[in-house]
Amino acid sequence: YLMNAVAKIGETKYYTLQEAVAASETNETTIDVIANTAETINVQEGANITINNINLTGSILAPNATLKIVNGSIVNNNSNVSAIEINAGILNLEGVDISSARHAVRIDGAVIATIDGGTYKSAIGEGTGTYHALNIGNKTSQVAANVTITAGTFEGPKGTTADSGSAVNVQTGSTATIE
Repeated sequence: YLMNAVAKIGETKYYTLQEAVAASETNETTIDVIANTAETINVQEGANITINNINLTGSILAPNATLKIVNGSIVNNNSNVSAIEINAGILNLEGVDISSARHAVRIDGAVIATIDGGTYKSAIGEGTGTYHALNIGNKTSQVAANVTITAGTFEGPKGTTADSGSAVNVQTGSTATIE
């Protein structure tokens, strides 16, 4: 029994969200977050993870995974990384609030993504650079990203010290459908 557990898979509890993510391997796994946590999450290649009720101070790096996050919030204070970065796979965000010192969500490659609700804000804190609430790029793959937004609020860096940026940035070759 772990008194200070952060997450659980079924009845198995974990001290960190990263431990729960690592325990999921490549099986389809649902992780329930049960406490606030501050950490950098590295999702292993091929993982298929659903995270419920996230309350994370930090970031999630998913080079090639199926990642679904349902409800909760992420605050990223590190301007060197985006709050969520994914380069290949599937990303579904439902009702997630993200505030990030860099991009809130960076989709950079062969990713099929759906964003349904939540608030996505870039350029929190001080700093110069180009910041987007949602940055859809195509630097890592010949296959471009395809993103569908059914609901949500996207706030770019207007009124901050950022040099430039936007609420939603779609680079050449990628597709974004805003419903």
